[in-house]
Amino acid sequence: MSEDYYKILELNKNASEKEIKSAYRRLARKHHPDVNPGDPAAEEKFKKINQAYQVLSDQSHREQYDQFGQNWNMNQGMNQGFDFSDVFNSSNSSGRSFSFMSDGFDLSSLFKDMANMGFQNPSFQNRTKPRKSTKSKKTIYQQTLNISLEDAYSAVSKEFLFHIDKAPCLTCKGMKKLAGAICHNCRGSGFQKSGKKLEIKIPRGIQNGESIRLKNVFAGTNNIKHDLLVKIQIEEHPIFELRNNILYYKAKVDISDCVLGADINIPRISGKQVKLTLPSETKAGQLFKLSGQGMTNKNNGYEDMFVEIEIQLPNEMTDEHIALFNRMKDLNDEPKAEKV
Repeated sequence: MSEDYYKILELNKNASEKEIKSAYRRLARKHHPDVNPGDPAAEEKFKKINQAYQVLSDQSHREQYDQFGQNWNMNQGMNQGFDFSDVFNSSNSSGRSFSFMSDGFDLSSLFKDMANMGFQNPSFQNRTKPRKSTKSKKTIYQQTLNISLEDAYSAVSKEFLFHIDKAPCLTCKGMKKLAGAICHNCRGSGFQKSGKKLEIKIPRGIQNGESIRLKNVFAGTNNIKHDLLVKIQIEEHPIFELRNNILYYKAKVDISDCVLGADINIPRISGKQVKLTLPSETKAGQLFKLSGQGMTNKNNGYEDMFVEIEIQLPNEMTDEHIALFNRMKDLNDEPKAEKV
């Protein structure tokens, strides 16, 4: 049985968006493979944390998860719906409309509408121009696909479920409820559950929000084949931040290394590390550019990565540490000698 996403992130079901994000960052840092090299349990925990955050951080996905549980993604359909009220309403060519569902239905009004549409005189129908047969047109469907930052870095193939069937649910007839309760068959969607498994190739260096077109993925009426436009959504990463295809990383550095200078190792999205030399008197918030160490681009090259310094105090403050900081404070408070 699948684990509860709220329990994975150590949250209750009333958690706010801020609490979800905070829990994700805390747990992702704790169980990240770079922090726990060679630990398969931590790696598996990290994957579950990412999966839970992907669902709970999206408001629409979270609502579906709260309602349907682990089968939430089986109830997602295409963006286009069918309004059953259209079946009972129509309008004529003159723009006047009549409804079989309205109160006080007037037959004389209906006959007038029928006369306007050419039903009164058969000879009139013969004089009208025949309508051109309407051919089914090719439709472009749309669907969003979430990928990881690592997927965007490399050229990978991904499988996903394309929801194509919008037929009304056979149990509730599209009404979503039965006797006031949510339909057990469609779980309140109003449609039959079905989908088609597709594979898509993610090119190197794809950017957030870009779309990939898959041609002839679905055969509709008259065997017209339709296309699918897949919009790529790059998920938030636990240690890197992506801004316009440029990577940013926050490095926690001991205060002594910032004051005296040091060499530190910076992780790359590829899984490797690169050395960064900090000069003495490095300040908090200072940015360093690592040329060609960031994301891939479509020219088979590499973008830059920026490292922001975050000063870190010792994990355990001893009396000696405190004495040294007090001495530093005294030195800062002493008046500086004027230059002659």
